[in-house]
Amino acid sequence: MVLKKFAFLLLLLVSNYSFSQCFQIESILVDACDSGSSSADEGFNEMFRIKIGATALNTSNLNVNWPSNTWQGLIQNATTNTKVAQLNADIIAAGGCGTILEPTGGVLPANATVIIVSSQNFNITLNSFGALTSNTYILFQDNTSVTTGHFGNYNATPGTRTLTVSFGGSCSDTVTYQRASLVNIFGVSGGTTAENNGATVNFSPSGTPNYVNNGCTAPIPPFTVEAGTTPVSACAGQTINLLGTAQGQTSVSWSAPSGTFSNSNNLNTSYTIPTTAISGSTITLTLTATNICGFSITDNITINISGSTLNLTSATGTDIQSICTGNAITPIEYTFGGGATSINITGLPVGITAITSGNIVTISGTPTSNFNYIINTIGGCGTVNHSGSVTVNPNTSLNLYCDIANSTSTSLAFDFSNVGQTSFSYSYTIDGGSPITGTHISPSNFTVSGLTPGQSVVFTLSANGVSCVATQTVSCTTSCPTATLITTSGIGTDNQTICAGNAIIPIQYTFGNGATSATVTGLPAGVTSSISGNVITISGNPSSTFSYTISTVGGCGTATLNGNVTISTNSSLNLTSAAGTDNQTICTGNAIIPIQYTFGNGATSATVTGLPTGVTSSISGNVITISGNPSSTFSYTISTVGGCGTATLNGNVTISTNSSLTLTSAAGTDNQTICAGNAII
Repeated sequence: MVLKKFAFLLLLLVSNYSFSQCFQIESILVDACDSGSSSADEGFNEMFRIKIGATALNTSNLNVNWPSNTWQGLIQNATTNTKVAQLNADIIAAGGCGTILEPTGGVLPANATVIIVSSQNFNITLNSFGALTSNTYILFQDNTSVTTGHFGNYNATPGTRTLTVSFGGSCSDTVTYQRASLVNIFGVSGGTTAENNGATVNFSPSGTPNYVNNGCTAPIPPFTVEAGTTPVSACAGQTINLLGTAQGQTSVSWSAPSGTFSNSNNLNTSYTIPTTAISGSTITLTLTATNICGFSITDNITINISGSTLNLTSATGTDIQSICTGNAITPIEYTFGGGATSINITGLPVGITAITSGNIVTISGTPTSNFNYIINTIGGCGTVNHSGSVTVNPNTSLNLYCDIANSTSTSLAFDFSNVGQTSFSYSYTIDGGSPITGTHISPSNFTVSGLTPGQSVVFTLSANGVSCVATQTVSCTTSCPTATLITTSGIGTDNQTICAGNAIIPIQYTFGNGATSATVTGLPAGVTSSISGNVITISGNPSSTFSYTISTVGGCGTATLNGNVTISTNSSLNLTSAAGTDNQTICTGNAIIPIQYTFGNGATSATVTGLPTGVTSSISGNVITISGNPSSTFSYTISTVGGCGTATLNGNVTISTNSSLTLTSAAGTDNQTICAGNAII
């Protein structure tokens, strides 16, 4: 089979016609070729072609309503000038005689052909302008960021896409195409992304779409030539018909080293093989096309002479194969020629088919057992036979699995079957990292060491030197206990109440079970955390009440605890007036009126100093009572215990002496004897 030489040299035919429209959308390069990188730039390289009518148009009024994306206006600067200069240099190098122009003052002349490109960043090498033969204007959308397509590429699901172009007022044109009707480089819908590159839609003046694909070319008529797509087999002296194709040519010419053409200047002609042609030889026919610029391109077709030929296409399979049970054979291709019109195959089992396309037969499928086959040509000059065989071998499994019993938190063991050999190729990744590869010699187990708890290993193993042993992959994860976080007994509490200005009692936490550190959030100014080994300590002097959270770092999972520190206000001490006074005067031998004080705001008790013998204090709840019989005057002081700060009050008790009574003798005697019935003196 002869590979055709396809020249992407393009021709824009001169067109001097005018029409009633102010302009017409003629062609859209829907699927522009891009750089093919991970950041595809098709949105920079798309184009469409319009034809200006009988009146010049000004680009200041131009607006394009893309099927996708937003019109961003035009740009014409040093960058676009450089692109145009490069295009013109390429056109000359390709044998063209046309020129790419940018409009002067934004004016597109009457009857001008115009290419509108989706970005000034378009790559001039991706979609060729080839051997251009007439002057063409070019406009660039001001787009430096939108790389996604402005049109809808091929999709099997039907969907229309519409392009509207306007120069203001009623001067506009709209075309619509069906994305499911776009064709690939083979002229049919479907195929790979690469095969669909170059999909183009041409439109009649009434807007009727015509779907073509000229490959990676700008949307202008191409300059191409093709002598034929497949070799021709014929006998010496035989006459064959030739169906050449060409576009953009002004003339064509067939040529050959021997033999005759009925008309060498017609695309469709006949060729007579010389009677002296040797069986088994070939003759190359050449079709040459020349354009208006005098530039020529060629394509060849090969004629295989005389006896039938049957050839194995080694690139797609061999006629003797050994496969594994359940596998398809590598497709086997044969070409037949030399006048052979078809082939016959015998011996193919259930599951194996032979499909003929042109002069190529392809044998493919999945057999269930061994088989032999014979292929022979039919027709032409003689018959050629060929035979082949396929052996189907049983499968063996590696039985690869994770050996949990022999794995640890820092290593993973993998076990597998020997399957009759000692050499294995392995590849593994740790937590999705770069693959580590190598060759392992028996025993039939392998250990990945140096891991940390919770890491995952994806392990792939292949047996070397044996067939029908499928590669296997398993995924395992090291054991990983959940991280722990506990408070240290006796070192402080995670919920404290302290007095203003005091330091907190240092709080300690211990982290473990794989946790490598711990963090504390919510600490105010004056309070810090420090780590020693696997213990974290919180200490310092806070200025206000605060809450904090401590969390483990590393290991599997996160352990979290919360704590609070409250700043307490000063305590108070109050005299309960109903129960006595703190300053009293009593008579000798009398008891004092009991004196009571209440304490609070964090104070846990109270003490009294200065009490004499006979006077005591007692506490009930948050009330302290002073009572008793003093023998002398005294002063005392009462102070709070606990809480924040100390509240103090003072009191006094004064002992008053008894008065004396004196009898005056002048008024009588204090010892008298009187008669009954008489008054005393």
